[in-house]
Amino acid sequence: MDAHTIELLEFARIRETVGEYCLTEEARSGLRTFDFVTDRGELTVCREYVGAFVELLTGTVEFPSVEFPPVADAIVRARKPGAVLEILDLAGVLVYVTSARVFARAISTGVPSTRLAERAAAIPECLSVSKEIARYIDPTVGVRERDIPELRDIRRGITRVKSDIDKIAARYLSDTAMQKYWNSDTPTHRDGRTVLPLNSSFKGRVTGIVHEISASGATLFIEPVEILEKNNELFEFETRYRQEVFRILRRLTELVAEHADELDETVELVTELDAMRARARYSVLHGCVFAEITPDSVFLPGARHPLLRNPVPITLSIESGIRAVVISGPNTGGKTVTLKTVGLLALMNQFGLGIPANDDSRLPLFDRIMVDIGDEQSIEGSLSTFSAHLGRISDVIDTATERSLILLDELGTGTDPDEAGALAFAVLDELVKTRCTTIITTHLGAVKNYAFTHDEAMNASVRFDTERHTPTFEVVLGLPGSSYAIETAEKIGLKPSVVETARAYAENRAGDAAKIIEQLSELTRLGEQRLKETENLRIQLERRENQLTEREIEIESRELALREKRLAEFDAFSADARRTLENLVREIREGELSREKMRKAKQFIEELSTVTDTEKRDIEISRRRRKIKKPSRPTEIDVGVEVVVTSTGRRGRVIRADRGGKWVVETGSLRVTLHADELETVVPRKPDKPDVQIAGFSPAQPAVGELDLRGMRLDEAIHRLQTQLDSAILSGLAFFGVIHGKGDGVLQKGIREFLKESRSVESFSYAPPEDGGYGKTIVRLGS
Repeated sequence: MDAHTIELLEFARIRETVGEYCLTEEARSGLRTFDFVTDRGELTVCREYVGAFVELLTGTVEFPSVEFPPVADAIVRARKPGAVLEILDLAGVLVYVTSARVFARAISTGVPSTRLAERAAAIPECLSVSKEIARYIDPTVGVRERDIPELRDIRRGITRVKSDIDKIAARYLSDTAMQKYWNSDTPTHRDGRTVLPLNSSFKGRVTGIVHEISASGATLFIEPVEILEKNNELFEFETRYRQEVFRILRRLTELVAEHADELDETVELVTELDAMRARARYSVLHGCVFAEITPDSVFLPGARHPLLRNPVPITLSIESGIRAVVISGPNTGGKTVTLKTVGLLALMNQFGLGIPANDDSRLPLFDRIMVDIGDEQSIEGSLSTFSAHLGRISDVIDTATERSLILLDELGTGTDPDEAGALAFAVLDELVKTRCTTIITTHLGAVKNYAFTHDEAMNASVRFDTERHTPTFEVVLGLPGSSYAIETAEKIGLKPSVVETARAYAENRAGDAAKIIEQLSELTRLGEQRLKETENLRIQLERRENQLTEREIEIESRELALREKRLAEFDAFSADARRTLENLVREIREGELSREKMRKAKQFIEELSTVTDTEKRDIEISRRRRKIKKPSRPTEIDVGVEVVVTSTGRRGRVIRADRGGKWVVETGSLRVTLHADELETVVPRKPDKPDVQIAGFSPAQPAVGELDLRGMRLDEAIHRLQTQLDSAILSGLAFFGVIHGKGDGVLQKGIREFLKESRSVESFSYAPPEDGGYGKTIVRLGS
């Protein structure tokens, strides 16, 4: 990718943020030099890894804590003949390979039968290396001298000699006859040897070696002969200890050198997977999704600039066949931000990251992304703003291909408008001929007209609130936009008389086109408002219709229950009557037998059975009617189906199926997980928008992956945290971070007390040291 583009779009900030999520220094360094993917197959494999890590990080099982100290340099040094690694180097190798096994096992267990699990299974275990190093070295304390007989014996000797030296020194210093000799009652050390502070006035009174004289000359640091012998003995023990440790370190270094290839492979695979895990963590914390790869069409619904706080989402749609989009409108209205958003999301996509947009996003794979944004005039190079832009545009034309994305801000700015318009026409003609994807911004009316007169170009504009005289930062397709320069000047406080004069000049000039654009923009706004009102009314009518149908079913169900109750009572009566008549018949048979009596008894039984059959038939008819009158849904609930949330009346779209027969539904800027019986399918609206569409909507404080509360009062911070909890639950966010800082602890304590009382919070804990430590709390929500 073009280095100038990466700098202008500030992609380095995205790269650094992803790097902060790495567990290894090797992966962090690798991300800084990682090139963007332009091959579809390569990107697909990368996405499989990242997607599996997303599943792992958002699952119910917590990813184990692992540590990967930098070891690549130590492995290189171990290969050199005669090299001996330090204890810390060998401890680092031990910790690294042990963590690598835990890392691989967590992946294989968490996401089995995936390409990621297969890749993790390829990480060498390096058991022979780790077992041997662990025999001699403990990463927390160093050499395991208690488990090594040679070192244990030497250590005992060192301890004994040191004790003897302490006793001798104490005897010298506490001897009443010699107390006046000493300037202190505490021995000291020079060059690792114990010496005593002799007063220079008593020089020669104590036999020994003077190692040093104080700066004032008042103190001689002397080593008495008796202590001298013990110091020599201690030196011998310590030398033997160092020699034994050196022998162990040399043998372990040789072991590392023997397995260097295996260790290099371990580092390489861990680094590769760690970089994928960092991408996944970024995507989870920033609410990113993978865009579908398309040949040349672009669709970015709900796209958000990843470096802005509370950005206004935009929707950009460029269908196949449209090669250029011309965006116009007021200054500070969002034109440049739109260019940067599209460029950054394209770079993120080809870096193997998800993008902050809706699930149904689509993007091509670009071979290069070239941008010309901002004022790049060079005094040193004698280049004006216009010349600098032309130089950049010349590079764009020379290198663009049909797979390129070109983003040009304020095309034609900085020179005569007529000539600039002609030059812009020629540039657009050349880029359209190249068939690259081009998005430009402009204030020139001639360039706006270009999109009207060319089938492969389309106008778009950023919306301006004419009542409040402020931009809305929304992007609308199909219409060019006015620059609203006079309104902007009025808002910032330009002298009223100057504003009125400018308005008079503007009205006297050929401003019909501008007026038409304003009128069309206002009509479009009103049309969209009416459409929303109509849609809300339709949803209310559908809800009312369903409520009435359900009420009908409820009434019939009650009626059926009463009839069934009556039938049960009648069955009981019939059974009693049958038993009575049978007893009567038996009495007749046992007594005087009469045919007339028998006939009457049988007739009574048949009449009772007829009445029972009639009641049963009526109830069956009621049952059938009830089944017929059940309300039917236009379609079954499935991915992509439009639905209404019955509890709120909000309309949304099913994104994916979830566990337990639930569905994830996107309603505006929120995502909620609901049972099927909490949803009603609706007949999808027919699209009535043009092929290329840009639309936007205002954010409703969506949940964020990291909430920064530093600098706030406690009550304000608690309010923001409660809003975050609500949004996180509605959007299905499993966890997020809260930055409160360390400070004097008031904010930190208040926040943690609030989290302790919140029923929505399953658990919370301080972040790892590399992720903020005591200045940040990780909050996990209940399932």
